[in-house]
Amino acid sequence: MPSRLHFRTVVISLLCCLVVLPLASAQKTKLTRVQVQQLIQAQTPDEVIAKEIQDRGLSFPVDRKIVGALSAKGAGPLTLAALREQIREGEVEVRDTEPGSQLHLDGIVAGNADTLGYFALKEVPEGNHELRVKKDGYRDFQVQFTLANKEDKQLSAPLEWLGGYLSVSAQPADAVIHITGPQSFDGGTTDIKCHTGSYTFTASAEGYVPQTRTFQVDAGEHHAEQVHLAIDQAFVASLLADAKAKFDTRNFSGAIESTRKLLKLTPNEAKTEEILAEASFQTGDFQSFLDAGSKAIASRGEVTVLLMHKHSFPHYIVHDVTLIVDRLNVTYLPATDTKGCKIQRFTQPLRTLRSIGVQRDDNGVLELHLEFLSIKKSILSNHTDAYGNQLIVLDLVMGGSTTNQHFFNSQSQLVQQPANAEYALSSVVGLIKWAAAHPEPTQLSSQVGSTTTGTTPNGQDLCSDYNSCLSAGNQRLFHDEDRSSAIPYFQHALDFRKDATGWIYLGTAYLRAGRPTDVTTAWDEFLKINKQIGMPVCRSNGFDECESGMLILGPKNVTWQVAGRTVFDVPATKVKVIGNDDHQSEGFISFGLEVDGTKYDFEFVTVGVPLNKGSKHVFTDVQGMAQQRIVGDYMSQTIKKLAAGGF
Repeated sequence: MPSRLHFRTVVISLLCCLVVLPLASAQKTKLTRVQVQQLIQAQTPDEVIAKEIQDRGLSFPVDRKIVGALSAKGAGPLTLAALREQIREGEVEVRDTEPGSQLHLDGIVAGNADTLGYFALKEVPEGNHELRVKKDGYRDFQVQFTLANKEDKQLSAPLEWLGGYLSVSAQPADAVIHITGPQSFDGGTTDIKCHTGSYTFTASAEGYVPQTRTFQVDAGEHHAEQVHLAIDQAFVASLLADAKAKFDTRNFSGAIESTRKLLKLTPNEAKTEEILAEASFQTGDFQSFLDAGSKAIASRGEVTVLLMHKHSFPHYIVHDVTLIVDRLNVTYLPATDTKGCKIQRFTQPLRTLRSIGVQRDDNGVLELHLEFLSIKKSILSNHTDAYGNQLIVLDLVMGGSTTNQHFFNSQSQLVQQPANAEYALSSVVGLIKWAAAHPEPTQLSSQVGSTTTGTTPNGQDLCSDYNSCLSAGNQRLFHDEDRSSAIPYFQHALDFRKDATGWIYLGTAYLRAGRPTDVTTAWDEFLKINKQIGMPVCRSNGFDECESGMLILGPKNVTWQVAGRTVFDVPATKVKVIGNDDHQSEGFISFGLEVDGTKYDFEFVTVGVPLNKGSKHVFTDVQGMAQQRIVGDYMSQTIKKLAAGGF
């Protein structure tokens, strides 16, 4: 009886004959899938099957699915490699579609496009196919294509949006925005795609009245919603009261926090800036004190500073005082009990400020030194200068107590003077100088060059003719403590005769009064008649004494003359205007020009205020520096006008 192994060998041989012998008679006939499966099942050697596939080819299309199925039936690695060589496929890149859209190849989900709207279909069999791309809210994209073996095909699959577009914004910029409806959004949007339907838009921000509105978005519509939230006045009033209460209870940090919130809602509001300035002073933030204080004053507010008045008669003592600064005046409020201090409550116009600075007394104590020209010959005046002018002189110091009366110790040092006293006092100087250099805007609105009655406020005639008006105006222009007193006389002179002399004097009177707009109007009228205007200046040149001369503008040129000698005379078009350069801390404002590559720094001679011209610079007081700034601005504007064609 034959062995089992022998029987198996016979069967395999017979199968091989069934498959191979017919093949031998038709070498060019391609193998069918069934024949390949039979060879594998008959355990035909792997290299034999692979050789047959390579020599004869296959009568059926091969894809990776078929290769996987034959591998599962036991195909060897050589057979599988030969089968893979017969695969006929390519690759399809889908571009320009919507991110996240779903791709279907021949009805089967292939995947989703990436964030750039791209998807690669790999190992796609050759032949005819159908691609469909879908996404919610878009019209389906469908295309049929034919793919050749080894082909890399690119298809563009743009989707048509079936909804609308939405833009939403709100003021203030930090408002919180919520949008609900067919879709929900948080925050502002710009032409974002949205489904059609009804939406609700809500905007809110601290300190503002919230708003809610409903709107409809239709297909293809570009819908925009913009909201400007109204300030919640009840919130503002409550927060302002909170800031005041915190300041009054010496919670200065809390007051600062509340005022900064308020200023986001109502910028430059005077009362808020006042509290912020005064609280910043108390916390030692002197830059914020200056910033907020100047804004408060610019908004017609006032800034209060608590200091101490130091004097040595009848005792070497200090007492509490309150200094109030606004845009026009400095007010001095001493404490109730000042033990015989001569200086009582007063209000002095800033225009009477002659000197201000921080200094140390003979005992090394830091003090804020103030000198005013007294507007009244009264008990307020406590000094007289060499010219017989009545002065109010104050020496104010920092203290660390709220009690009313303080003595110096045995070393004549002020008890409890804080370490930051110099910075504190310097910041007060800076604020007062700022206020003095920025006159009240209402002062700039007076009518120029005319008086309606030609009389004084009590009804008396100002002057009887042109010459008497000029004479009376000149007496007041250079000698009267009231810096505005000359103006009506020159105005009335122009009622008699509108000539160059009247305009130049009127402009100069406006300059002394600190009225830049009126200065420009008057001096421009002078230029139209006279064709030239000259300003006395001193040029800083590095020597011990600045170089005096005249800077002349017009008709088309800019000229600098010294003692009758012309230094330069050039067309205005050849002059580079550098403009004002602030040396306020040193006591002067310079005005720069550049001619033929050389820079000239001029300082304008002031009118009716103290100055020291016999030095390297034209040193003056805060009112004089305000004049230098006004003249510099006028000269800048005029040179540019001349360069543009003149008057």
